[in-house]
Amino acid sequence: MESNNKRFSLKVIELCSGIGAQIKGINNTNLFDAEVVATADLDKEVIVSYAAIHCGLTNEMINEYGNYPSKDEMVNELSKKRLGFDFKKDEPYDWEKLSKKKDKTKGIEKYWLADHISHNLGDIMQIKELSDCDMLTYSTPCTDLSIAGKQEGLKWTCQDCGMEYDPSKLNVDTRYKCPCCGSNNIKSTRSGLLYEVERLLVKANENNNLPKYLLMENVDALVSKKYIDSFNDWIDRLDNLGYNSYFQTINAKNTGIPQNRNRIFCVSILKEIDTEQFKFPQPFDNGIRLKDLLETDDEVLDKYFLSDEVQRRLQITDPKFEKNIVDTTKPEFRTIGQRDLVYQKDSIMDALLATDYKQPKQILDTTNEPIHIADLCSEKFQRMHEQSRGIYSEDGIAPAMHTCGGGNTEPKVERDNLRIVRKLTPKEAHRLMGFDDEDFERCKAVGMSDTQGYKQSGNSIVTTAISLLIEHLYKAQYDDTYICIDEKMINFINPTSGLDSVCGNHKPILVGGIGEINFGKQFRQGNRVYDADAIAMALLSQPVGNAGGFSYLYAVGAAMRGRYNSEGKTEQQIEVRNDELSNAITTVQKDSLVVVKKS
Repeated sequence: MESNNKRFSLKVIELCSGIGAQIKGINNTNLFDAEVVATADLDKEVIVSYAAIHCGLTNEMINEYGNYPSKDEMVNELSKKRLGFDFKKDEPYDWEKLSKKKDKTKGIEKYWLADHISHNLGDIMQIKELSDCDMLTYSTPCTDLSIAGKQEGLKWTCQDCGMEYDPSKLNVDTRYKCPCCGSNNIKSTRSGLLYEVERLLVKANENNNLPKYLLMENVDALVSKKYIDSFNDWIDRLDNLGYNSYFQTINAKNTGIPQNRNRIFCVSILKEIDTEQFKFPQPFDNGIRLKDLLETDDEVLDKYFLSDEVQRRLQITDPKFEKNIVDTTKPEFRTIGQRDLVYQKDSIMDALLATDYKQPKQILDTTNEPIHIADLCSEKFQRMHEQSRGIYSEDGIAPAMHTCGGGNTEPKVERDNLRIVRKLTPKEAHRLMGFDDEDFERCKAVGMSDTQGYKQSGNSIVTTAISLLIEHLYKAQYDDTYICIDEKMINFINPTSGLDSVCGNHKPILVGGIGEINFGKQFRQGNRVYDADAIAMALLSQPVGNAGGFSYLYAVGAAMRGRYNSEGKTEQQIEVRNDELSNAITTVQKDSLVVVKKS
């Protein structure tokens, strides 16, 4: 996207950098000449993907690079940074073994070069101080905070006496010793790395080189009742360091991506430069639905479709919904969550999770008959996690990608009259996080597997949310006349600008609007008219005036769910949502299922 606005230089450090959603979102605005001076991540496959997307890493570069250290030196360097550390097994990666491979594109050379050109610092706990930068982004692992994780929180544990304590209650100088026995053999939860960020900021303050801006993203559980005190303490600590902090939860579905992914974002600005004009983006609906980001049937390989044997195991949830999506595949384990969801193409997909690699989200292709969208959950399961009970349409929004997978947990699709279910593809998962197909292909070219594709997208950040925040930061700090994308969408000022990175040639064409005078902000869909060759809005379930029709859609998504039948036996069922949303995309792909029509 071309920009006539004045561009400013921006040096960026990405902590917990992942595949670089932060710098992707910044660059998509075209408002800054951004330079990443350092990254920090331990996942060796993620580091390779980051280098492929942002640093031009290719197999040709790996083979032709002429300045590799000796293999022993590479082993020592990567081991010292703790790259590839297995947190589940609590053991380091065996770089010595990998160094025996002769093929550089599969051996230690690939990982060393990716680490080198991405300026990766490795383990945050081993970083002594930050180099000069204008912006520090930090998205510490949400594993111990999210519903999909273990919810171990921000506590640290003494490995000698077993005492658990809250590091936020202690200052940087004293928290690394056990308050009980004085041992320095302390283990942090992965989410507890937040306080390593504070340590680095305290050091930067001592060196008089605090970043101008901080940008944080995490699961919204961080501001839940369980963790709100720790979060408020974090904001107080930033205040003491000299920052004004602005925080708010943002749902991806309100930023131009059809995924129901609610995350907390915090923008911190040094008080000495803060204009105090920063505002968060307003929610908007750009008309993009899940179907617009799905691959066509001829692009989807057979391996993403469930076998006939699995199909035969599907059960009907409710006879009156026989013409709809009728059930889901058998999960490999029993749990509460999004495990068995299937989603409509006309709705919003669940959040992508990192554990989706175990079973990617799945999609159902449906008949061309309109299908009633409804909620089939029993009272018992409605009290469970919200992500556990949705069906979503292809025209709607995908569930958030998350990280804990299981058997056949991907989003699924049922095709014309055949009830054929398929998984969401890794490319679709990347699209639902706001990454380009070119980004995905670069990662595939240097060896990213499907498993890693699901995991990396589920652990990432929706880039459109980052872009909107950067736009509003630019408006507040550099040019108060700048019109942000959300403002354009809401006020019908060239609303499709800036959508290329989200949907390419699939974006809807807005040709008119009724305006707020008739419907206010009750149903924004009622105020929009779309070109006949573009994408029509999904019908609303609560029509008001000209706002829309009934909750009948032509594509249905669903969720796989093991439920007790009237005989007390467990059978696999599909559960549907009564809105246009899908759950968050995670790495547990079976949690989010999607319905698409046969081409």
